[in-house]
Amino acid sequence: MTNMTDKIRILLKAYGEELTLDQITKLFSNRNTNNKEEIHNAISELVSVKLIIKTTDNTYKTACTERPNFFYVFQSKSFNKEVQNNCLFCPHSPDNRTIRFWESIGDVKTGDIIFHETNQHVAAISEAQSEARDADKPYDLDKPEHGRLLHTLYAHLANSVQPVELKEQLLSAQPEKVAPFNRNGTGNEGYLFYFNQECAKIIIDGIINNVR
Repeated sequence: MTNMTDKIRILLKAYGEELTLDQITKLFSNRNTNNKEEIHNAISELVSVKLIIKTTDNTYKTACTERPNFFYVFQSKSFNKEVQNNCLFCPHSPDNRTIRFWESIGDVKTGDIIFHETNQHVAAISEAQSEARDADKPYDLDKPEHGRLLHTLYAHLANSVQPVELKEQLLSAQPEKVAPFNRNGTGNEGYLFYFNQECAKIIIDGIINNVR
């Protein structure tokens, strides 16, 4: 289970700009949790070790100066299995054709940001902890059993949003090639797609604005 300091650090790195304490809380706290003190303490710790910067009263941004790449993954049956193993897993493309939404795993670098959709909701944001390598699938679910594996640190969200609710914004901002959403605003068939920070901000702002 990812601790709160890593969750907040990953969130601010993904957003790239300032967020207030109230906005951060909306990502990681809801009516079923009682963790506002934990969030406050985690922010204080991150500021003290200079992993985030306090810009004004109760406003914070990442201290990371390296710009990550962004990816978007669709996980249905595999979500819980891959969370348990802190990973993403893609089969190899067959010999006779290249499957871009599998081969994209080879472009993920350590420190890159990944948005995770399951059941038509964005459920987590993660930070890649390794690059992909040839490996056996670390869980028992469907075939093939060999492909490429990378490790990633999941930051689960207490609140969420359906990307289709943000269709117009996401369609105009997403990458031109190997992009996650079709013209209806729903997900393209596949696994791991290219994303960008503008889309990341749209998703995060959408979650914040959904919380009343």
